[in-house]
Amino acid sequence: MLQPQIVSPDSSRDASASAAVASEVHGRKDGGMRFVAADGRASLVRGDAVFDVAECSDGVIPADPMLVLRDHWDDLAALALAGEGRPLGEVTLGAPVPRPPLILSLVANYPPAGKGGFPMIVGKAPSAVIGPYEEIVLPDPRRLPLARAYVIAEPELAVVTRAAGRHLSADAARSAIAGYAVAQDITERVHEFGPSPSPWTWESLPAKTLGKSIDTFCPLGPALVTPDEATVAGALEKRCWINGELTHQQQHNDMLWSPAELVALVSCFATLQAGTVLLCGAGSRLDGRPPPGLAAGDVIRTEIAGVGIIENRCRNESGPVHT
Repeated sequence: MLQPQIVSPDSSRDASASAAVASEVHGRKDGGMRFVAADGRASLVRGDAVFDVAECSDGVIPADPMLVLRDHWDDLAALALAGEGRPLGEVTLGAPVPRPPLILSLVANYPPAGKGGFPMIVGKAPSAVIGPYEEIVLPDPRRLPLARAYVIAEPELAVVTRAAGRHLSADAARSAIAGYAVAQDITERVHEFGPSPSPWTWESLPAKTLGKSIDTFCPLGPALVTPDEATVAGALEKRCWINGELTHQQQHNDMLWSPAELVALVSCFATLQAGTVLLCGAGSRLDGRPPPGLAAGDVIRTEIAGVGIIENRCRNESGPVHT
């Protein structure tokens, strides 16, 4: 298990730092929050300590992170954090949104793509969510319908919503954002694109959602950071390394569809439930080449300034092959 790495808006951005570096967490006095699932329980991070919200509230606020998001999100801001808490290094951080009701992924949200009237948005199964330092399991091609697999990493800003209605205005969409997290939209490209190239026919349709929905294909965390806390960092720069090589580097301000615009768009179609996860797109690799396929032993480190760092190692799927 890799060590927790929640970074502050002013923390060092040394790309060579190892996964075992000490955590750097700074609480703020302006109401910003860093919400985590510590050993499966809803908690807040202040300094280098973790505070269990159920214990701090004498049970008024539940321990289930999803119930906190749904029913008690506003209560957290006024919660008094009693005692010294637990050291961050002594807890296991899971996904701060362990059971999202819906995950949607925005495609082509950075230049050189252009902003059209309507973006491509693809679904992703909630069962794909794992914690920020858990292993990504690469599927055995022999167990897939097309008997091939080509898995890639796509680093993305995750926008998590509060419970909200439909047809949200721009202001209401901004208010509906509970916070941001770091995510990897891991994707199996063979099934995502289908058995033949476009233009597709009814006989050769791609399985875009299924290619993104394999178990472990959505590492998420390390914390859910409220917008007032995260945007102290300004542009929310996103960077990703694979085996130490910097592969992606994008600025939040370069997004074609902003988080609030994406929230408002989705609300045209669905009532937003608490814990809905919207992935804001990966952008192209720095070298302009197609993304390489992941292999067992690869380590993916993803950082968004002001939000945090996740790091995931890949391993091959094990188990019998049924013919």
